[in-house]
Parts: sequence; structure tokens; C-alpha cells
Amino acid sequence: YSDFRIRPLRATIEELESEWEGWTYIKGLQDGRIVASARGRLDGGTCHVGNVIVRPDMQGRGLGKAILAAIEAAFPEARRFELFTGALSASNLAFYSKAGYRAFRRQAPARGEPELVFMEKTA
Repeated sequence: YSDFRIRPLRATIEELESEWEGWTYIKGLQDGRIVASARGRLDGGTCHVGNVIVRPDMQGRGLGKAILAAIEAAFPEARRFELFTGALSASNLAFYSKAGYRAFRRQAPARGEPELVFMEKTA
């Protein structure tokens, strides 16, 4: 996005710590290093998926697909999965579409934030 004002780049430690409660985290390790991670939280029948991350030097090896499948498998009671990504993140949109997610809502950008695309997948 070439914009260092977006939330992931300006969140404080306190804000990040406050987000830990209520989430399940899955991480992929290689040689003791975290190379991929994702988080999920069940709300009613919906699992909210967030922060699907793969180290840039490890991308293209199926780790994103594996970590996304692992977070979905951690919530067998979920009837649907929901996530969001930036509207300009073409590779993320393609990745999630290939994983079975479909866009169902766009959120206009808030001040200093990118437009978001919300995607869902039924279990």
C-alpha cells in the first residue's frame, strides 16, 4: 500500500496484547522459527479468521494453504468462516478465493485506512 499509516504498522503493544484474549493461534514452525501463522475466534456459528501470515521467503510452498486449513480444522463447530483483506491486495484475494472464500461485502476506507473486502466460506 506504500502507506505506513495503516493500522498493522502503527498498532501499539498494548493494542496488540489486548487482541490476544479469545483467539486461537496456529503457527507453522521450521527449524524452530515461526514461518506461518493464523488466528481464529468463534462467535456464534462463525469463525472469524485473521492474520494469516507466511514469511515472504517461505511463500509459494503451500504454507498459507496449510495454515488456513489448520485454523479452519481447529473450529469443527463453525458453520461459516469469515475474514477480510485489503481491496488492493490482489494476491490475498486470489489466495482466499482459491481456498473457497467469496467476497460478500466491501467496506469503504476509514480515514488513513485501505478499503476492505470481507470474504466468507461455508463449512
